[in-house]
Amino acid sequence: IMSDAEKFRRMITPSVKFEIPEYQRNYSWTEEQLDDLWRDLNNVMGQEDDGLADKSHFYGMFLFDVDDEEGIYRIIDGQQRITTGIILLNEIRYRFQELGAESEADRIKDDYIKNSHGYKLSLGPEDDDQIFKDEILDSSDIEQDFSSLADSPSQRRLLEAKAFFGEKLETKDEDFLTDLRKEVDRLEAMSYEVNSITRAVKIFETANDRGRNLTDLDKTKSFLMLQIYLNEDEDNEEAIDDQIELLQSRFGKMYRKIDEINDDEHWGSFSEDNIQRFHYILWDEAWTSSRGERYYQNLLTNFKEKIRGSPRPMEQIHDYSKELLEAFRAHEHLTRISDRTDEEHQIIKRMELAGSMGNVRPLLLALRMKKGSTII
Repeated sequence: IMSDAEKFRRMITPSVKFEIPEYQRNYSWTEEQLDDLWRDLNNVMGQEDDGLADKSHFYGMFLFDVDDEEGIYRIIDGQQRITTGIILLNEIRYRFQELGAESEADRIKDDYIKNSHGYKLSLGPEDDDQIFKDEILDSSDIEQDFSSLADSPSQRRLLEAKAFFGEKLETKDEDFLTDLRKEVDRLEAMSYEVNSITRAVKIFETANDRGRNLTDLDKTKSFLMLQIYLNEDEDNEEAIDDQIELLQSRFGKMYRKIDEINDDEHWGSFSEDNIQRFHYILWDEAWTSSRGERYYQNLLTNFKEKIRGSPRPMEQIHDYSKELLEAFRAHEHLTRISDRTDEEHQIIKRMELAGSMGNVRPLLLALRMKKGSTII
């Protein structure tokens, strides 16, 4: 069901719980995105009093797979924005408490954070969810160093988001907090609620094909989910769900590998889209005859054509997603400092600095992905 544009408060505050499935990308907002939201909210603050209520900030599209029996909304699209909105509101709550405005603080807690039904939002990875609830939502201040609390990049980014908004609010008075909370309440959102993962897949792929700012990996996931829906027997929804869940699980593991690669214990530059291209060179048999046509500059377009034109699309989807996950695992191993001798580390680092790694990385990935290989 598609709803008209509505306010963030109206979307979040009903007596339902929100969950982020494990296959979704972990929390990824950095200071750049946090600062953009802060600036946008400050730009529209006070405009409602000037008769410009239509100037509220548009927060984007949200897609939910609804479990009516449990009252749970699984977030298919919009998890970064919901998580960030709740972190910001929680910091407004704690600042209200510091100023002695307990009733305002309690109202935010009951509406957005935690009430008699439990926490409003649960994150997919269990460790991230524990940090989110213990250190972000239930603690007014972060008393330990981030490095001692965070076991992953996504956990560190959650803590950084709390610190970012906490610092922005530490000198603000009650009037500012009231105005800011009002702007968060009335953030404009477009939401879709479905009770079928197959319906969610169709909406998600349509939205992703309209120029939204996603990586090729995100777009590949949504495209493959739609192809499963289109190529499985539409009357066998259980089989469709099983295939989509398997694909989602693989992409969830890829996202976790991306976080591991981006962590401090890895060296070298990294682009998830580059790894996907390196893998595609290994996977697509047309590579040798197509390289002169700059085939891989338009990887996603050519990949879609290949799957759509395949006589066995389900086999190719299974093969591609399985091997792509292995490519991310292989790359994570290749960049892990702890698995390198000093000599190996220096050789690979020099190749990276010289700009040579782009030429040999597909070969290194192929060697690593080969079953039982101990060459690299």
